[in-house]
Amino acid sequence: MMERMGVRWRFGPPSIWVSTPHVHDYDEYFVVLQGCYTLIIDGKRVPVRAGEEYFTPKGTWHGGEPVAGTRTIHAFGGRRTERVRRLNSRISN
Repeated sequence: MMERMGVRWRFGPPSIWVSTPHVHDYDEYFVVLQGCYTLIIDGKRVPVRAGEEYFTPKGTWHGGEPVAGTRTIHAFGGRRTERVRRLNSRISN
C-alpha cells in the first residue's frame, strides 16, 4: 500500500514521453485516457489502450512508448511524490 501518492497527467508530443527501460523503488499505476501506450516489460510489448489500466510493482524493469495523441494518468508513491508536487505547483502558478 502506498503511504503517499502522486499523480501526473501526460500531454504533448509522444517523442517527449518515450520511456527508456528503468526501475522504481515504488509501485506505479497508470490508466490510458486516449490513444495507446505500449508498455515494455522484460522485452515484451504490452499495448494498453484507452480505458485500460496497468499496475507495475516496484522493482520491475519497464519502459514505454505512446502513439500520437495518447493521454495517460500515472499514480505512484514514494520519493517521486514530492518531485511531482513541486512540478505541479510550478505548472499551476
